[in-house]
Amino acid sequence: MEESTSAGSRREFWAKHLSDSDESGLSYAAYCRRHDLAESTFAYWRRSLLAAQQGRSEFVELKVSAGKRSGIEIILRNQIRLGIDLDFDKVMLRKLIGVLESI
Repeated sequence: MEESTSAGSRREFWAKHLSDSDESGLSYAAYCRRHDLAESTFAYWRRSLLAAQQGRSEFVELKVSAGKRSGIEIILRNQIRLGIDLDFDKVMLRKLIGVLESI
């Protein structure tokens, strides 16, 4: 696989490959095979650089309220609030996570 030496040059390296892949007309998988690139790394940089272009972070802010000892509250980007008590139902939480992942 092709390599680079610094974080800045890695970003440039992947930005160039992403641009070239879009212009190539090849699928991402075919482009990666042709240039001996790991598809998983290609996908990571595609997401990362796209998020940076859109001014987004891969992370969301988690706010912890002092004084609340009843559990946690997660506030999603679209302002949906999820409150989870300390004695939560693990099965229900797994179902909820599954639904949220499908959105």
